[in-house]
Amino acid sequence: FRGPSRDKVFDVTVRDLIGALRTARLEAIRGNAEKSFLIDLQNRSAHIEGSAKRSPIPADMAFDITGSATDLSGSRARLRFFPDGSASGGRIHISAGSRSAIITVDWLTGHVKSEAGS
Repeated sequence: FRGPSRDKVFDVTVRDLIGALRTARLEAIRGNAEKSFLIDLQNRSAHIEGSAKRSPIPADMAFDITGSATDLSGSRARLRFFPDGSASGGRIHISAGSRSAIITVDWLTGHVKSEAGS
């Protein structure tokens, strides 16, 4: 039995991260309180702060996280979502082998979008 292909793992990981970021935004709006999404590269996981559900990050995936308002410290990044739908904003460039993707969190609207990287 063979496990899932690298491409499939990459696609599922990116899709899971996008879904979790969108969920963090919705929780901030619905709960009328700031929500943070944490990416922890040392422990290879990502999650909404306060949630027990963790999204694993495969060891062969590299992350480059940027953003003027994104809290970055060592191997951790925090993207914040606010009750009005806005966010701290940021850009997450993910790569593994020949595959790459870019996830963008718009600071004004908090909307999360993705595109194939280059």
